Amino acid sequence: MISRNRYANIIKDTQLIACDLLIKHENSILLGKRNNAPAKGYLFNPGARMYKHEKHFETIRRLLDTECGISEPHGEFIYIGTFEHRYPNENFTEPQESEEHRASFGTIYNTHAFLWDLDKLDVNYRESILTTLKNIDTNQHDDQHDGNFMWVPISTIARINSSFQDIKIHPFVSKFLVNRNNMIQSFKIP
Repeated sequence: MISRNRYANIIKDTQLIACDLLIKHENSILLGKRNNAPAKGYLFNPGARMYKHEKHFETIRRLLDTECGISEPHGEFIYIGTFEHRYPNENFTEPQESEEHRASFGTIYNTHAFLWDLDKLDVNYRESILTTLKNIDTNQHDDQHDGNFMWVPISTIARINSSFQDIKIHPFVSKFLVNRNNMIQSFKIP
């Protein structure tokens, strides 16, 4: 693991590579309220930075375990596209610092987005995944999300500047959906 200061310099000087996952079930996408910058306070899909030498399926397996409590994922993961996410902030504000008393260098992610359609899974496996997602308390499981995940209708997400249960949906989530008809490749985790 690299130090916080070194990581801050990496973010300051480079772009990050990430995998984001849209988990779909019955025309809804799983979203959670983000706990920290750069998308703090918004509903966002699960996602993770890719580690050096990590393959896409390894990143997705890790993020499903760490963010969603799903330790043995399998099924088809459909590549949606690569997206540039530019944020004006980053996750390096110390608790005692206020936004106006620090210089922000922003964060840029090159995000590889994938779709995992739970409706295409075996019914027993799908039900076990849905039960896990329903019962997970993200406050105890990961530091990325506040509370429980929720299923948000695709029609709501597709509207720019939309909200669900009085929480704003981050605009980057709707950009994934615009591109979902251009899916070009997929892989399976056995």
